[in-house]
Amino acid sequence: MPNVKMIAICDDQESHLTALKRCALACSLWENNEVSVDTFSSGQALLNSIEKGKDYDYIFLDIHMPEINGIELYGLISSISQSSIIFVSSHMENQPSIDKYYPAMLMPKPFTQKLFDNILRAYHARKDAMRVFAFTHDGKPYNIPCRDIYYFSMAAHHLMITTDKGTYQDPSMNLKDIERLYPDESFFRCHKSYIINLRYFEHYDYNNVYLNCGGKAVSISLSKGKGKEVERAYLKSVYNELNEN
Repeated sequence: MPNVKMIAICDDQESHLTALKRCALACSLWENNEVSVDTFSSGQALLNSIEKGKDYDYIFLDIHMPEINGIELYGLISSISQSSIIFVSSHMENQPSIDKYYPAMLMPKPFTQKLFDNILRAYHARKDAMRVFAFTHDGKPYNIPCRDIYYFSMAAHHLMITTDKGTYQDPSMNLKDIERLYPDESFFRCHKSYIINLRYFEHYDYNNVYLNCGGKAVSISLSKGKGKEVERAYLKSVYNELNEN
């Protein structure tokens, strides 16, 4: 069953709502997904929908609206929702800086399909670069991009984090913490003592899964019966990444 992309568009001008909805429905990034678009002519109407439990993957906010403007609405929404936010505006030269709302982006009006798709691609590149794994090594805090982690393992009750820069250890964390704190990352529990990053998956056999770690093949223990499961997880992660980028 295809994944459904839930989109909300908030703009006080009907013509802009119509144009953005058309772009959202035709977006090439979601060609393999169903798309559901809700439109709102006021910030309060959108806020009411979210407060009633509606969950959106993406929200497009006009900056200049009566009653609640897009910047104010962003502050209210971000406290209760994890939706990806993209601002829209007719007058780019008069807009306040949105740098502090990173990775949110600003899309100029009028809209074209090419502009819409390119803004979405740029937004995903920003968001992907932001995802980091936070841990402590030798008493010092570290933040490593999730993309740079090859795999996690346990040794002497320490979490071992193997990356493209070397191996770190954090005695305060374990593999269950990884599964709990990073459910949306491309991490897969292939063995009771290992979690791999599916970005580096190459193949598997009966006993091992093989990763391409900086051009070097590394074998990781694979629990009995996990082969097909890891392959399905890898294919799913590739599918999701293609649709996001």
